[in-house]
Amino acid sequence: MKKRYLFLLLIANMLLIVSCGKDGAVGPKGDTGVQGPQGANGATGATGPAGPKGATGNANVKVFTKDISGSTWQASGSTKGYLYLTIPATVLTDDIINNWVNLVYVTTSDFGYSWALVPYYTERDIRVTATLAVGSVTLKRDQDGAPYTQSNFTAVKVVCIQPSTIGALQISNKEQLMDALKQKGIDAGDYKSVEKGLHLSAQ
Repeated sequence: MKKRYLFLLLIANMLLIVSCGKDGAVGPKGDTGVQGPQGANGATGATGPAGPKGATGNANVKVFTKDISGSTWQASGSTKGYLYLTIPATVLTDDIINNWVNLVYVTTSDFGYSWALVPYYTERDIRVTATLAVGSVTLKRDQDGAPYTQSNFTAVKVVCIQPSTIGALQISNKEQLMDALKQKGIDAGDYKSVEKGLHLSAQ
C-alpha cells in the first residue's frame, strides 16, 4: 500500500514539473479570412432646399457695350464741324438696323458719367448724336458748331429691341417704343430704368 502511495505521489510531481515548463514557440500567422458581404445602403437623405429663382431674361433684346475711354476722336472741319468716333459693333446687322428699334447711350461727364440717351443737347451748346451702320456705331459731337467739346466720354451702349408687344402697344418704331416704355413706368432716358423694366442683365 505504501509503495502504491509513493508511486502516485511520484506521478503527481512529474505532472507538476511538466505543467510549469516554458511556453512553446508562437505558431505561424494564419491566412486572412474572406471578406464579409457588403452592408445594405443607408436611407436616402432629405431633399435640400430649392435655390433662389434666377432673374427673368429677355430674348428679344440685345445689348452691346464698349469702353471708349481711351479712344481717339477724329475732327471734321477746323473752326466749324464736329468730332466723330466710329466703334465696331458686330451686333448691328442689316436686320437689326432696319427692323429693330435701337437706343444708344453714352457715359459722359456732361451727365456726371451716368448713362445718357443719345441724341442730346446741353445748355452749354454741346450736341451729341449717333449714326448706326452695319457693324458699327458712329458718335458725333460738337459745341456750338465747333469740332470740340468741354466733355469726356467713357463708354457707349446700344440696346437693340426686336419688334414685339410691350404693355398694350405693338412696337415697330422708336416713337411707339417710347410710348410703351412710358406706359410701363420706364424712363427711356435712364438706362438703369430700362435695364430693370426690360429685365436686362447688367452689362
